[in-house]
Amino acid sequence: MLNLNSLTHAISSNEDIRDSGDNLNQTLEVAQKLEQWDIRAPSFKKCEAAAVYKAFQGMSMSTDLVSVRKNLDHSFLETIETCIEPNASARTLQSSLRSFAVLNEIDEIMTAKHSEELKDAWSAIKWRTIWMREARKDPTIARTILLTKLGQYTAEARLKKPEEIMKQYMEPAIRELKSNTKGPVAGQVFHAGQARRARKWFNMDMQEAQKLGDSRVAFLRQSLENYLLALQACDGYDNDVFRMFSLWLEYSHLALANHAVSKYIQPVPSSKFVVLMNQLSSRLQNESSDFQQILSSLVFRICKDHPYHGMNHIYASSYTEKSTKDETVKSRYEATKNIGRQLKADKSSHEMWDRISKANTIYNDLAMFVDTNMFKMGRDYELQRYPISKKLMTAVPGLRVPPLTMHIPVQSSADYRDVPKIHRFKSTMGIANGLSQPKIVTAIADDGQPFKQLYKSGNDDLRQDAIMEQVFEHVSQLLRNHMATRLRNLNIRTYKVVPLTHRSGVIEFVQNTMPLMNYLDGAHQTYHPKDWNQSQCRKKITDISTHTHEERLKVYREVCRNFNPVLRYFFLERFEDPDDWFEKRLAYTRSTAAISILGHVLGLGDRHCHNILLDQQSGEAVHIDLGVAFEAGRVLPVPEVVPFRLTRDVVDAMGYSGVEGVFRRCCEFTLDTLRDERDSIMTILNVLRYDPLYSWSVSPLKAKKMQEEAQKEAEGNNKSEGGGAVGRSGENNGGGGGTTTVSEDPSGAGDVGEQRFLLEIPMKRKEDEEVQGEAGRALSVVERKLSKALSSAAAVAELIQQATDERNLAVLYSGWSAWC
Repeated sequence: MLNLNSLTHAISSNEDIRDSGDNLNQTLEVAQKLEQWDIRAPSFKKCEAAAVYKAFQGMSMSTDLVSVRKNLDHSFLETIETCIEPNASARTLQSSLRSFAVLNEIDEIMTAKHSEELKDAWSAIKWRTIWMREARKDPTIARTILLTKLGQYTAEARLKKPEEIMKQYMEPAIRELKSNTKGPVAGQVFHAGQARRARKWFNMDMQEAQKLGDSRVAFLRQSLENYLLALQACDGYDNDVFRMFSLWLEYSHLALANHAVSKYIQPVPSSKFVVLMNQLSSRLQNESSDFQQILSSLVFRICKDHPYHGMNHIYASSYTEKSTKDETVKSRYEATKNIGRQLKADKSSHEMWDRISKANTIYNDLAMFVDTNMFKMGRDYELQRYPISKKLMTAVPGLRVPPLTMHIPVQSSADYRDVPKIHRFKSTMGIANGLSQPKIVTAIADDGQPFKQLYKSGNDDLRQDAIMEQVFEHVSQLLRNHMATRLRNLNIRTYKVVPLTHRSGVIEFVQNTMPLMNYLDGAHQTYHPKDWNQSQCRKKITDISTHTHEERLKVYREVCRNFNPVLRYFFLERFEDPDDWFEKRLAYTRSTAAISILGHVLGLGDRHCHNILLDQQSGEAVHIDLGVAFEAGRVLPVPEVVPFRLTRDVVDAMGYSGVEGVFRRCCEFTLDTLRDERDSIMTILNVLRYDPLYSWSVSPLKAKKMQEEAQKEAEGNNKSEGGGAVGRSGENNGGGGGTTTVSEDPSGAGDVGEQRFLLEIPMKRKEDEEVQGEAGRALSVVERKLSKALSSAAAVAELIQQATDERNLAVLYSGWSAWC
């Protein structure tokens, strides 16, 4: 055998050839091939062969993997230092990259933990040998393999998204193959090593997901427990009930969530859950699950402690169509019937439940009573004249219940003994506009206060209005909590809606108000008798509804020239004192600003002149009929393309400055407040996401019907008694003339799994997914409107411009009366 030690020593000691890297490289390469590892590699000279030789030498002489790893790291470091030298030549860089390739293969072999990894590493080495040989023959193959490898390494390091890797690396690699679609290189490109690596990435993702799932389980339990403990501790965080309830509903299928709630919910005063009674009652089902047991217990506790806030919901849910095939509806019906039976059996609540259910049955019978031959709109009738109304007049006062539309503050003490009760009813009832002939009845409490109420039936579920009024009330409270809006008395006027069944209910008649259209009709005839009347304007707009935008805009401008705004006279007629006039006009402007911005945020639509009331004492604007919300107005047969109603008459009442000054500033203050309270508003709305009785969209049939009814109402020049939240009119309640519908009396009424649920997408029915999709889209729109992408001033300016743009107003449907 050659004495290579003497040879390398001689080469290393010879000054003439010391700086010649080729000789040293060749010597060490020969030694490497002969597996002669006892040669001392020179430390003073860095070369390709030296770094690789030292790595092999370390493997040969080391007794453990730690020493091998240390020698490899030293060789890697030495090669890196060679690469980053300032004057490194291209040849040096090429040799360093070759060293890197060899060292990387050594590293793959030595770090294999078991035989499978060792086989994979060896297969990869053999494969690299093949494609490197092919690449030397054809540069195209080299580019193809390079792109493929870059894509794999980028994916493994997760430096880019999968679609970006496919677009930037994998697809170009396939294109580089051109016609070379056969052979091992083409197969490698198409396969791209995904089978093995995908399994590796999948295992890594599953481990991370498992950790995330464990954390979510812990955070879920902690969040529910801490929210309930905060509600127990004091009254300063009562809004946490919305966050807690939303979180609980989202994970109601998990035993862990239900266990956390059941452990801490009992000490929380039931008064803090009253605000959610709409949503709690709608989730009831006749099931034996942990969630339903906790929910039923909570609802029963609320009804027992706060009968005037809870029992009406149970009564309303105790009705269902006997022919219904919806199993969910049937199950809810049975669940509420069970709670009714519990209330009847309970010693402390059975008497109250009996009185409230009897009174509600009488109310429902009156609402459902229809006689088209007997009742005429706008006329008064004696209550004593009809058996059902006579029963209302004689039986209800004896039941000692408060007026159904009375606003009763929730008492944490659950003491309601001092709540005023119905003493008597006004002897006559009025008939409002609508096919179901809504009855206007006034109840007198024993403290002398009158409560004007509208008993209404039909196909429209009043729960929609009740829930939106609930949202408006909460947002109004947020406005009262902010100094800028509180100082300007910016709030939203709301009214009470009490559903009795899915087809009937009682609506608070907003006192001292009149519909906007009722005033405008008479005022235009008085102050501008030569102007076109409403019918002429409506006909002009209707006749060109199918024409081009430019033609419609031209006709709209012609209508406006012949129809002058008159709403300013509403304040001049009623408030003769200058100070009083200024105060009431200011109240009108501020209330219009507040409801306009909130209406925009919540996507409130169908704002025609019959759905806006004017308070004849305070001057405030009151909006009714809130069933079209969350941008549902944009999917009506004739879409509403304005954010809120800001027509010429609405602006005319604001005075000489119009939308400038008070209106604009109040809009900005309102928007600022809503943005500051974004989290609270989204939390409240998120609760509705899990309400199975709330509809997030308007069906095409219902949308068409709504605009047709608004058109008929406008053409009929509604002269019904002013004031009151009559709501949608023209509904068909299905009753025949003179028939009475008597209501049925409802008064007789593992850890692994949890992690899996948190990690997997829940399997839901198709209709549930559609509802969740609609709710998600609606809430995302609200959240976007509350973002601070634009300043409040810029956002308000844009909204005012959209609301007053003639091009938008000209394409609205004629029943909206955009010229008013």
